[in-house]
Amino acid sequence: MAFFHRSSSFQLTAERLSAENPIAWAQMVAGFRYLEEYREAAVAPDVRWGIALSRFGKFSGEVRWPFPEDQADHPNSAFRTLFVVATDYSWAVLTILGNKATHVSGSNAWYDEFVPISDQIAVGASKQLSLKNFPPEVKM
Repeated sequence: MAFFHRSSSFQLTAERLSAENPIAWAQMVAGFRYLEEYREAAVAPDVRWGIALSRFGKFSGEVRWPFPEDQADHPNSAFRTLFVVATDYSWAVLTILGNKATHVSGSNAWYDEFVPISDQIAVGASKQLSLKNFPPEVKM
């Protein structure tokens, strides 16, 4: 079984990003490869675990670019890919890809809007693909 499962939302945005900003896309792909190789051992700045608003707690996360040390060179970029992983880290669903720097309401509002959608996409993917070891929901 493939490690990554991609939502249609993620796929559409990824195709657009790869055409419009190949540098950002290449860096995101490097982050995905890092996540796939190191799984639960992947760390910041590439990967951040435990999205506070996610129903899946420590089994949710994001791949990030640019890194803090590169942010000044890319002031209009803060690309994030939200994901949910299996409890045994055998798969990940890439749910949402977006640029929180261009969100009209500011960076934290991006999470308020997209994390609940990401969770819904992950649940749908789990059912559609019959994914094993789906994480339990965390009581919030």
